[in-house]
Amino acid sequence: EIVFKNVELRLDVLQEELGLPVVFTRGFIQELRVYVPVAGLLRENIRFTLCNVELVASSPESWQTPKRNSSKVAGKRDEARRTGSESDKDPTTEGWAKSMLNRIALNIRVEVRNMVFKFRTETYVSSVSWQSLTFDPCDPSWRAGFVNVSGETKAAFKTITLKQVTWCLDAVGQDSHRSYEAPIFNRQTVTVRILSRSRPAIPPQSPAVGAAALFPSVHLDIRLEDVLLS
Repeated sequence: EIVFKNVELRLDVLQEELGLPVVFTRGFIQELRVYVPVAGLLRENIRFTLCNVELVASSPESWQTPKRNSSKVAGKRDEARRTGSESDKDPTTEGWAKSMLNRIALNIRVEVRNMVFKFRTETYVSSVSWQSLTFDPCDPSWRAGFVNVSGETKAAFKTITLKQVTWCLDAVGQDSHRSYEAPIFNRQTVTVRILSRSRPAIPPQSPAVGAAALFPSVHLDIRLEDVLLS
């Protein structure tokens, strides 16, 4: 296990990679733990644990999305095109090494403890915080663990669970005085279930026919306490 303390995020890299119409002014991780099960990479999850994370952003002077490095974008596009063309091939031609790396990447587990994100403008401050966020690979029954893709469509199941989530939206007056309002929601639990398929179309030789032969590439279920958004 590798442990990093007091990690300052590179805001220029964060800005470029996300490409969002905001300006990041602060990014800090008090502790970052990386656990790699060297002797059991095909049996146990690689785990990233981030503790006490703060991310602050503000509105830009102009509402233009930050420009991204064109060479990097082109490189990623070419890589995605190559990956897509390779995925159209017969799965039996997939090399053992690539299959192993894909399975390891599929089973990465992430946990973020005590996170605060603030977004500031001239008229309001929005802040979202949570006690814990976990990103887990799951089996088709939504049980977390070390899993593999499922079925002909190569379905992957993931869950994101946030506990003690609070979202506040406070007004800022002309004198920069902040008026604290009641949270939009307070200490809630949010669960997101993600089902993704790398091969949404079932091969022609499959007995499935008609509309049943084509599935959505991604399906989301979002649960906020007793409220379900699907």
